[in-house]
Amino acid sequence: MVEDCPEFNLYDAFAFLEAEQETLTLRAFRESIIKLGVKMARCSMDRVFLFFKRYNLSGNDMISFSEFVKCILPCNQ
Repeated sequence: MVEDCPEFNLYDAFAFLEAEQETLTLRAFRESIIKLGVKMARCSMDRVFLFFKRYNLSGNDMISFSEFVKCILPCNQ
């Protein structure tokens, strides 16, 4: 899917997750994962919640595009 679109970038990935107004809510994030066909067990949903909470750096219960980029790109050490 992505390999068929060489111009696909992080902004496209963020928009693909149905982010609204430059932010992604936990609900939209969870629904997008399910729409991708990922079968979610309770354990997996807990992990999605923990992932979301970890990268929601501002603490506003939404992931901004800049927070999304930080969770995708490798960290400098």
